Amino acid sequence: SKPIIIIVYKPEDGVDNTDQLICYLQQNTHVILIHPSLGLSHPILKWSIDGLVLTGGPHLPINDSPYDERTTVELALLNKAKELNLPVLGVCRGHQLICWDLFKANITSVSNHCAEEHRIFVNPKSKLNAYLNRHYSDSQWQGSKVINKKFGLFSIKGAPCYHQQEAQLTGEEYENVVSMRTKDGTAEGIEWNNILTLQHHYEPLLSDNTAKGQLARTIIDRFIKKTEKHWAQTPIQTTEYRFQPNKL
Repeated sequence: SKPIIIIVYKPEDGVDNTDQLICYLQQNTHVILIHPSLGLSHPILKWSIDGLVLTGGPHLPINDSPYDERTTVELALLNKAKELNLPVLGVCRGHQLICWDLFKANITSVSNHCAEEHRIFVNPKSKLNAYLNRHYSDSQWQGSKVINKKFGLFSIKGAPCYHQQEAQLTGEEYENVVSMRTKDGTAEGIEWNNILTLQHHYEPLLSDNTAKGQLARTIIDRFIKKTEKHWAQTPIQTTEYRFQPNKL
């Protein structure tokens, strides 16, 4: 038995990166895909869930009312996950949705992050920076053209970015929330309670036998470990499941 992770999955939105993430997650978890048309009636929601993944996709419909079907379902699941303190992973659009919902972040257009690679700087005060320092020695990164470790701090060269929107998280109140930024200040990841996000895409690198692939797996493994911890502490099935649709 393994942790159960749910992903709102809409092939019409393009799922190439998501499919690669699913292949990696399936090595250590059960991944259940929920199409937005099924919404909260999917039978898996009668079971104990150990994690939620919000993936990439089209622009957030921040000015639409009501929201489209996918956004409505994702917001409902995200808010229930927050209530239950479930592990959540957000990638690209998922990162923006989480920042928008949690912190009321402004979602703005950007022109220099689409199909480009950027150097990303890990927040030295973040749990991610501490995690990298605990799990890897200086010698493992020495000479790497991808990851630079200096004085215990990490920067990542060539992170693949494909987004035309960004969540604006600036100011001292986000100093301990944002885990990664680019040089221009774009928030490239957050960590808040059991929630981890990435604005950029490491999914295609998860199977690479390279330093960048190793880093991609390290970052995604943090989420997997959180789901494993939740699974170990939670009964497989409960008599009154906490995700009952009529309670969302």
